[in-house]
Order: sequence, then C-alpha cells, then structure tokens
Amino acid sequence: MVTKSVQGTILNVSGSPLAGATVTVVGTRALGRADSTTTGADGRFGLWVRVTTTSRTILLQVSGQGLTASQFSVDLGPDEVVETALMVAPNTTPNGQNTPPTISGVTTSPPLVDFTGGVVTISAQVTDPDNAEVAVAAVVVGPDQTTIIMLLTPAGAGTYTGTFTAPANFGANATDDRYHVVVCANDAPNGSNVPRTAGAVRFTVRANAAPPDMPPSL
Repeated sequence: MVTKSVQGTILNVSGSPLAGATVTVVGTRALGRADSTTTGADGRFGLWVRVTTTSRTILLQVSGQGLTASQFSVDLGPDEVVETALMVAPNTTPNGQNTPPTISGVTTSPPLVDFTGGVVTISAQVTDPDNAEVAVAAVVVGPDQTTIIMLLTPAGAGTYTGTFTAPANFGANATDDRYHVVVCANDAPNGSNVPRTAGAVRFTVRANAAPPDMPPSL
C-alpha cells in the first residue's frame, strides 16, 4: 500500500473557482479522515488516500448545491502528491445523446525556464465529437501552492493555448521552483455537459544557484 495526497481545484465554465463544492472519494477510503472534503474560497481541496502499489487511478465525485454529481478519474502517477482540476457547469444535467470532449497532448514550452523567469506557453489538443463549444482552462499550481486559473483560447485545428509568466527564482539558497499544470474542459451548456480533465504536466524555473550550462570557452 502507498499513501497519496490528492489535491486539486474545482472551477466553473467561466474559469472562476467554485467554493463549497463537495469532493468525495469513490471506491477507496480516505486515509484516517472523512471520505469527503469541501472546496475553499479558492476552489481548492485536499485528501489523503491509501491505495495499492498497482493502483493507477482513483475516482472522485464532485457535488453540491446547483451541481449534478460528476465523477472523474484521476491519474495517480508515481509521485506522492497528485494534482488535478475539474471544470463543472452548475444548473446543468448531462446530455447522454452527446459525447464529452477529449483532452490530449498537453505541453508546457519551455519545460525548463532560466532563473530570471519568463513566459511559458501552455498548449492542449481538445476535441468535441459533436462540435459543441468547449470551455478550456489551465490551472497552474506554484511551489508555494498558489493557484492561477487561466482560460485557454482556440488557436485552430483543436489546439487551445495560453501563456503564464513565471516569476524569477532568486536567492542564495534558492532551489528549483516546480510548477504543476492541469488542463480541464467542459462543453456545457450545448454539449454533453460532462467535465473532462487531463493528468498534470510540469515545468521548472531553475534556481540562480544552478545557472544554465555555459558553452566552453574557445
């Protein structure tokens, strides 16, 4: 058995954090705590779970006032801390005649940023089989757990993009700053009204104590 910290952000289709939503572990008991928790004003939640070493996913359910209960799978990955996000549409119900959107090819460029900071481009491929309008957001979680929610914009051929300006990482005792990025989508109100999320990707801002390698002098 292994212990995982599952934490994430619940937001609405406008990209605003959703406070007071209930997040429940489905099929696996939370470790030493209640199986449910409630999102804070910033839409954040956290749960500790204990799973087998072969477990690759966990199922969570989001519910609350004005929300149709939505279940979604979270990829556990190899790390102790698992970051996720979900975009929900209050006051809508799933439409079984339509197919939910799919998210693939999530990238951050560059994945490694100099200690002076800089612009990171977040990109994802999002398709909706029914050609419904899709809201797509990226949740950027910093090393201090500060969360930035940004709506991604269509760039053609199913690609959605946005940019995040990573701050500098100065300090004599600085360590590399690692950021998690989770992309989520929802095709409400004219599609399936079923939320979708992708596994977290990362980028790193190097510490000034470890500057980029310099080419050898001639």
